[in-house]
Amino acid sequence: MSFLKKGMYALLFVGLVTACGGSDDEPMPLVAPTITVLDFTATASGDGTIISVLPSSVGGTSYAVDFGTDATDDVIETAGAAVEYDYPNVDGSTSYSIVVTASAVGMADVSKTTQVAVVFVAPTSLVNFEDDAAVAVAPKVKDGITMVIGAATMGSDYGNVGKITYPEDAGGYQQVYLRLAKHVDLSTESTLSLDIYQEANTAATKVLLKLEDINVATKAETAWDKIEVEVMTVASTEAGWQTVSFDFTEAIRSGDGAGDVLDLTQFATIGLFIGVDLTDGSSVAGTYEVDNIRGGVFGSAVLDTDGDGVLDNSDDCATESGTLDNGCNAPTGPEEFAMLDFEDFTLQGGGFGGAKFDVIDNPDTSNTLNTSAKVLRYIKNSDETYGGFAILLKNPIDMTVKKKFSLKVKAPAARAGDEFLFKLENKDDPAINSEVRVAIAADSDWQTITFDHTAGTGSYQKLVVIIANGVAADGSEDWTFLIDDMQQLD
Repeated sequence: MSFLKKGMYALLFVGLVTACGGSDDEPMPLVAPTITVLDFTATASGDGTIISVLPSSVGGTSYAVDFGTDATDDVIETAGAAVEYDYPNVDGSTSYSIVVTASAVGMADVSKTTQVAVVFVAPTSLVNFEDDAAVAVAPKVKDGITMVIGAATMGSDYGNVGKITYPEDAGGYQQVYLRLAKHVDLSTESTLSLDIYQEANTAATKVLLKLEDINVATKAETAWDKIEVEVMTVASTEAGWQTVSFDFTEAIRSGDGAGDVLDLTQFATIGLFIGVDLTDGSSVAGTYEVDNIRGGVFGSAVLDTDGDGVLDNSDDCATESGTLDNGCNAPTGPEEFAMLDFEDFTLQGGGFGGAKFDVIDNPDTSNTLNTSAKVLRYIKNSDETYGGFAILLKNPIDMTVKKKFSLKVKAPAARAGDEFLFKLENKDDPAINSEVRVAIAADSDWQTITFDHTAGTGSYQKLVVIIANGVAADGSEDWTFLIDDMQQLD
């Protein structure tokens, strides 16, 4: 190889080495991943002091939410679900700095701070026993207990209160009814509370609050048409004023039709039981003071269907104009009991102990004893062993001549031999009554039963029926009865 060619190869090699070794390009550095787009929403609920925070981000896998108070329990961790905090002692509006910190493995924490105004919203005052035109309260008591509205025994801040006295001999399940001028809607705020004053008790006082509405067409004390829901709570044994709360979140129907889920939107009557024992309905004797029933919001006004000036929830004759305080007309005097065949019948009365009571099409018209189009259906459910129904008549029964009563019943074969209790009762005093029991025949078809009330000497305006009193039922077909053609006999 010539010297010239060797020199050219040498120069070429040097040039290549120089070109490769002299490059200014550097390797791209690795970029650490980061959490981005951190944000959160803050939503108030309840009385405005419960704040729920829902965090979100790109890359974050856990969050710490600092609700901005001096407390030690206001930092709550979450994997991304909403968390809430109930701010204590908020009066009016207070601003808090809520800090949300997002974290993830291998990434730097990222935080976001937002000022949130926590605004206390006072609950709706449903009943406060003062001269408040927005809440017209018509108290009604049952069997022995009394209620008066007057100055509080203790605590000048309470003004007027409701003073409820239970005597030693108060009957079972006695309550005070508070009828409101507007319906109560608990669909968004489902907790009610009230203040109660008592002397010191040796045992905690049970307080039951029940909400009711009515079906005016059947006057709602009719078993299946009544809408009611109740919650039991317990007051402490201490003397003085205290606040108790009732959470209606579950919205489960009590009493008639127990177990059904309700929409908590329209209730016109508050029932209040104090010191009640649910095993037998008895109450602890004593005087209690209540005030400031609050919660929910007011809904629509309660109607006066018959235009007699008495609102439907206080009107015992809601579809018929009357002149008395209860919306009815004065009784015209005792009259013969007209036959109840349920063909064209407006139910006046109600079921009790969980019994269902309604008028249906006769499911069996092929028999020879009862081919009526309509019959009364009575279902004894599992709530109470005394479950039955009552029918309120327009006038007292004239028993000067006719002292017997008969009816037709179709009972399940399983009820053969069970006692059919047919009681006549005074409208205002259930202690005035005449009670007769007759065994059901061993026949699952229609049969006629006669009840001899010759011994009855009182004034009666109510019919009461209980089958197998004291025997537990289950609401099945074995506890479903059809009744028709109630009538008075010589």
